[in-house]
Amino acid sequence: MSISVLVYIISLAAIWSFAAFFIKIAMQDVEPFSIAAISTGLAAIFLYLQTKFNKVSLAPFRQKPTQFIIMGCVGNALPFMLLCCSLQYVSSILVAIIYATVPFSTAVIAHYMLPNERLTINKIIGILFGFSGILLLIIYNYQAATPAYFTIGVLQITISVILYSGTMVYAKKHFSQFNPLASSSIQIICSALFIIPIAIIIDWPIVHHHITLNSWIAMSYLGIAGTGVAVTLYFKILSLSNASSLALVNYVLPLFKTLIGVMFLHEILHISFIIACAMCCIGLYISEPINFLTLSPNSKKNLS
Repeated sequence: MSISVLVYIISLAAIWSFAAFFIKIAMQDVEPFSIAAISTGLAAIFLYLQTKFNKVSLAPFRQKPTQFIIMGCVGNALPFMLLCCSLQYVSSILVAIIYATVPFSTAVIAHYMLPNERLTINKIIGILFGFSGILLLIIYNYQAATPAYFTIGVLQITISVILYSGTMVYAKKHFSQFNPLASSSIQIICSALFIIPIAIIIDWPIVHHHITLNSWIAMSYLGIAGTGVAVTLYFKILSLSNASSLALVNYVLPLFKTLIGVMFLHEILHISFIIACAMCCIGLYISEPINFLTLSPNSKKNLS
């Protein structure tokens, strides 16, 4: 693994790690759907300008318009809106660790949708290990929280994870032949066109105050860095290395997000979070073993 790839991986994890932090800042005077709408709109503008700068055509939309609309609405808009809503009820640390199960959810869905992505014994053991950690975390926090609101928050973030995982498989099935920047830009533009009218109908009639500069900065970060720059880094890593390198992001994200929640949002780090995070990382390693020195798949084959 080159130094540049390592820097890109850490940068991508750091950018994504601050998403919940900036959503929390924006939520001080902006409604959840409006946060999603403004951030996605900024991301759409940023990515569209990137396609023009790099002379990348958006012609793929004409070939698969229905699939791109589904991906934009179900794969980007709904998960982001649910993420923003869930942070009203649960901590960013809990969100981070539940989101660490994305690789597990993706593996299960891919087993049924992609013929060459079958579950192995290793993957099943890893998935059970990771989900056991999440179950432990939810049970512990349910006892210490307001049950009704906690349940709403956990349900929202769980649906978000399932939608995000499913559409990752959907994208691999339908868009692998297109330019990655073109596909991402089309999806985010469709997502923005879906979210913005919803935010206007639901949120704007109840907004009675001025949006502060801090909230604009937070939403600008979510749109430009959290989506636009992150997508660029994502495909930069793929161009310099391989898909297995991106798996390292899943190891780093829970740690980064937990540290940010404790340091900047003053959230309490219970032992249950540490145990659940460790179980997710162990489960991920069992499911997708990686040599951390070379960032190549482990030479030991999965049991079948």
